Formats: sequence, structure tokens, C-alpha cells
Amino acid sequence: MDQAHQSQFIAGGEQPGWMRVWSERSLDVAAIAFWISTTCYLTSTILGLGPLAVVLSIAGTASCGFSWLFARAVFRPDAGHETWPLIVVGILILTGVPIHLLGQALADSGPMTTVLRMAASLHGLISSSVLFLAFLE
Repeated sequence: MDQAHQSQFIAGGEQPGWMRVWSERSLDVAAIAFWISTTCYLTSTILGLGPLAVVLSIAGTASCGFSWLFARAVFRPDAGHETWPLIVVGILILTGVPIHLLGQALADSGPMTTVLRMAASLHGLISSSVLFLAFLE
């Protein structure tokens, strides 16, 4: 992005492509992400399909965050231009993937257990917080 585009972006003009899609279609994107994530989470929890359950639980790891984004898109459609909610959901995804992917494999392997426990605590805290924030919207 050159200097002219940066100053226009900072001044509230042009937005990057992914942010423009989020701003214009936040309700649609949030609804689809929430539906897919929740379906994957419930399928992995209820059916427990072995290795497929791990893949589905990874896909459903941020369902709480997507429910919050959906609530924001429904009740505050003008807030679609804010990036911090997307960052919070990104952190949910980044902390949830190693928990589901490595959690069983490293259940009792010393220092990594502590790191996974910390990631699980952060994930649980953020998940609970965004569920509360969905009610505040």
C-alpha cells in the first residue's frame, strides 16, 4: 500500500479487501461462520467420530466467538468496521487449535502440559467473555 492509499485508509476511506467484505457483509459472514462452527462442534461432541471428531472440534473451536460476532452483526450493524472483535476471535482460534490437536497426544509430557493448560485457560476465559458480550450486545 503506497503513501496515498495509507493516508486515505487511515482517514477512513478505502479499506483492504477482506475488511471491506466484513464491513459490507458482516451479518452474512457471521451467520455462516456461526452455523458451520456450531454444527462442527456439536457433531464432534455428540457423535465422537474418532479422528474425524478432532477435525470437527478444531473447526468448531471458536463457535462462542462466532456467536458473538453474529450478535454484533444483528444488533449493531454499524459496528462492522471494527477490527478488534475479529482479533479476539482469531485468538480463540489460535488457542483452540493446539488444545484440540495436541491435547490428547501431550496429555502427560511435562512442560508442554503446562503450556497447553495455559492455552486452555486463556481459551476458556475468552470463550466465556465473548458469550457474556453476546448478551450485552
